Amino acid sequence: MAEQIQKVTTARCPRCQARLTFERLPGPDSWECCPECGASLRVVSARPLELRWEDRAYCDDDY
Repeated sequence: MAEQIQKVTTARCPRCQARLTFERLPGPDSWECCPECGASLRVVSARPLELRWEDRAYCDDDY
């Protein structure tokens, strides 16, 4: 049986420029957290994937 290749989508955090990896494409207006700096990121566009750093505290302050 043929091995299935999994596609991965990447984007950069607009705050710290860390590379974020997504196994599934996030939907527009969803929220993500940067694993490096803890920034709250809103998905502005899914195709192409565009993230915007928001002042709103969506993520925990444990970063």
